[in-house]
Amino acid sequence: MVNEMTQTIKKALFFKDEYGKEAWLYRIPNNTGDYVDVSSYGSRICGIHVHGENMSMESLLDDSFIKEKFVKSNAAGCLWGGYLGKVTANKVWDVAEEGDNYVLFTCKVDKGEVADSELTLGCQIMWVNLNRLIINYFISAEESTELDFESRIYIGAKGRAMSLRSFCPKIIYDFPYEMDTSESEYRNLSFVPFKEKSPVAVSESDEIKPMLELAESDGLLHYSVYSTLTEATAEEEKAGETTSCVFRMNSKEKVELKSGETLNERVILGIDYIEIPAEDDGEEPDPFKTFMEAVI
Repeated sequence: MVNEMTQTIKKALFFKDEYGKEAWLYRIPNNTGDYVDVSSYGSRICGIHVHGENMSMESLLDDSFIKEKFVKSNAAGCLWGGYLGKVTANKVWDVAEEGDNYVLFTCKVDKGEVADSELTLGCQIMWVNLNRLIINYFISAEESTELDFESRIYIGAKGRAMSLRSFCPKIIYDFPYEMDTSESEYRNLSFVPFKEKSPVAVSESDEIKPMLELAESDGLLHYSVYSTLTEATAEEEKAGETTSCVFRMNSKEKVELKSGETLNERVILGIDYIEIPAEDDGEEPDPFKTFMEAVI
């Protein structure tokens, strides 16, 4: 994979699976030279590289995410969770389309593996200016069926102390009991120290919306997730010797698909370096405003 970045997507052979099928690695840059590495093996993110606080390039995922041995033995980095993730993490997905700033992977799931129907999965991975990673998910069914759907986005932990806040109106500490976020420690968009796993943030709207924000407690790095799904959590996950943080987004209820129908969902990860102002400097900046400028 080339080191010198241009504003053009790069493609390289990653490896071949046991059947000789080629797994590809793509590097997708934006106009500021920040870039992501993605692979058709399991439809996964293998690297996120952005300019940090001092404008030097910073890797936000552990280097093991782009190593063949790690990729073949772990689901870490895969964008699909739940049972769909389990049956597709070690498959080479087909490359259906390549664009200037995106790739589209597709994969067939046999009837009986996850649902009472053959499924066609699609995953469009797009990297845009202002460091927004946009994931569009598609599921089509040959026959009427129902299934669970979960999206996952991995970010690096790097030993940082992190704090979390929720933009959702409801929250679940003790499943299945919901409470108003305004009555929890997350009220008034408060940041709460993040330890291992967050409660479930719930928003019933099916529009794209802010869900959770994870920020360095003593730094500038902020991760924000937006989704058309209804529930979101953040939790630490260990894979081999690597500890990462993963955002999980899912539907509150099972997805029901009729024959020939396609499910469309979108999840977005926003990456910002934001200096929190002093109390007398006015209102705290909201990365959602910057996010909207990037994707509308």
